[in-house]
Order: sequence, then structure tokens, then C-alpha cells
Amino acid sequence: MPVEGLDPREELVERLAECLAVIMRSRGNALRRVAGKYGITPPQFFLLKMLNAHGEMTVTGISEIMMVTPPTASRMITSLCEKGWLQRRKDSTNRRVTLVRLTGKGKGLLRRLGEMQKRQLLELMEREDVREIQAFITWLERFTAKLSTGKVSENADTEEKAGRHQASPFKSANRDRR
Repeated sequence: MPVEGLDPREELVERLAECLAVIMRSRGNALRRVAGKYGITPPQFFLLKMLNAHGEMTVTGISEIMMVTPPTASRMITSLCEKGWLQRRKDSTNRRVTLVRLTGKGKGLLRRLGEMQKRQLLELMEREDVREIQAFITWLERFTAKLSTGKVSENADTEEKAGRHQASPFKSANRDRR
């Protein structure tokens, strides 16, 4: 129902923001429950997904994308290495640089968690009109593409003014080491 005095797009923005908040909370809770069964935290899951998208990366590159200090990233990496999901190695050209990659066991974990998530989402969409879902996802893909390329006006985002926007950590066109 329209809110009096609001531009229709402003009302849609408010509704979208509320929906996104609910989605993030519910998906976050679901992730914590499922990942918790494997002894993994949401930030560790994020790290695994990021390495799956980017391939082998440096500890510094990981810490920059995750916006944590290198020691924090290193502790997460150590925990995941101990579980066999990640592997560290020294860079052959610069022994001071440590490279981190996902192991086969880590990829298997991501597949299992991804399948669980897929089943949950399929259940939620079970009785929905496929055309409506397709239209929504098409719009959402355009929306997320704008977000991940930093196409936000300078007035809307103070971080953008400082030039600190970030692309999606899960998609990498050049799969660089960072």
C-alpha cells in the first residue's frame, strides 16, 4: 500500500531495504545452523567461497577483501587448514609471501553447503510463478551488478567518495592472486 507523500520509488526502496534485511537475517541464521554442523563460522564460509571464486590468493589479499587484519585472516586460515579445507604454501618467487588455496575437501564442503542452500530455496519457491521469479532474478542481477561495480552516486555513499568501493569477492574476471 502506498505511503502518502512518498515518491513511489522511495516507497519501493524502503520496502526493498526491509525485505533485504529479513532475507539477510534469515539466510544468515540458516547459514549459521548448517555451517555450525561442520564447525565453521560464517566468516570462514565467506573465506572458502572467496577462494573458490578467486583461486589461490595471498594472506594479504584475503585480509584486504575480507576487511580484517592479516593476523585475523591468518588465524581463520590456520583453523581451516587444520580441518583440511585449505592449504598454505610459500610463493616460489618470494618466500615471504604465503599463498592459500582451497583443497578438494574444502570444495566438497562448499558443494554440500551449496546443495543444502539450494534445497532450502527450492522449497521456498515451490508454489511461486516461475515467470515472476525469472523477472525478479533478472532485475536482481542488474541491481547487484550495479552494486558490485560501484555505480552508486557520490551523494549516496560516503565510502564511494573516498574511492573505497569493492567488487563482489565471489566473482573474479581475472582470478588474480591479489
